[in-house]
Amino acid sequence: MRQLRYFVAVAEELNFTAAAQRLNISQPPLSMQIRALEEALGARLLDRAHRNIALTEAGAVFLEQARLTLGQLDNTVQLTKLAVQGRTGLLRIAFTGSVPLVPGFAKLIRTFRAKFPQAQLQIAHMPTGPQLQALEERHIDIGLLRPAPQFLPPAHLQLLPFWQDELRVVVPADHVLATRKGRIAIKELAAEPLILFPRDISCGLHDQTMQLFNNAGLVPHVSQVAREGTAIVGLVAAGVGISMLPDAYARLHTEGVHYKRLQADATNCPLFLAHRRDQAGELTRHFVKLARSIIAAEAARH
Repeated sequence: MRQLRYFVAVAEELNFTAAAQRLNISQPPLSMQIRALEEALGARLLDRAHRNIALTEAGAVFLEQARLTLGQLDNTVQLTKLAVQGRTGLLRIAFTGSVPLVPGFAKLIRTFRAKFPQAQLQIAHMPTGPQLQALEERHIDIGLLRPAPQFLPPAHLQLLPFWQDELRVVVPADHVLATRKGRIAIKELAAEPLILFPRDISCGLHDQTMQLFNNAGLVPHVSQVAREGTAIVGLVAAGVGISMLPDAYARLHTEGVHYKRLQADATNCPLFLAHRRDQAGELTRHFVKLARSIIAAEAARH
């Protein structure tokens, strides 16, 4: 690398004296290093036949490649320093269905990218169950998920409350409940055909819905399952049935559906940010710290 730097200086100055001054060394060692480089390559890089030296054809090719090599080395050194500071590297993030509809998610990702432009984000849509498995197997660093109400995280997994959604009942615009004032009790939904996520896609919402009906002494009438939230909303608009979804879906502004408030004890529908305590690299710590600040700011605003 030293010989490369010496050669680039000589090739750019086309003068050994000027190059030596630029490198802050004496001229004889510089000349010796350039000759050693030429001998190692088996090629003459400089034409010394004239008063002012000139690059040979091989020298011009070598100069271009030497600049690229040195530039890559400088970039590698800089990226390594940033990695030590936790400002570069790969951060693998997974999110469950409704997360992109939550304002806190967009703000978190946008702010993180602005603060850490050298970091690479790998963001994937993944249901809650597979996210927990991916965290366990260290395939992702951060999970944004909605676990079942009875879920107890293992000791090595930290769950940070990320966003507080309100669970709503979603009904067609021509449904009798669409114009109802006030909250709706679970018992009023006993005979309604329900459209739900399958449990393997959304264990949190599925289990919470089942638990609400069971606590009311009811068995829900599940008439349809759908694997996408937008599909569920579309089926409700088509009159196939009703559903129970976080109010984040109301931001879709789908025509033909109404989001009605449920009884007070049924409204809590939290999202969590999860990561391993024993695998928290600097980049993960920066992300979690930023998430905490955004959560605190949103809580103060509301």
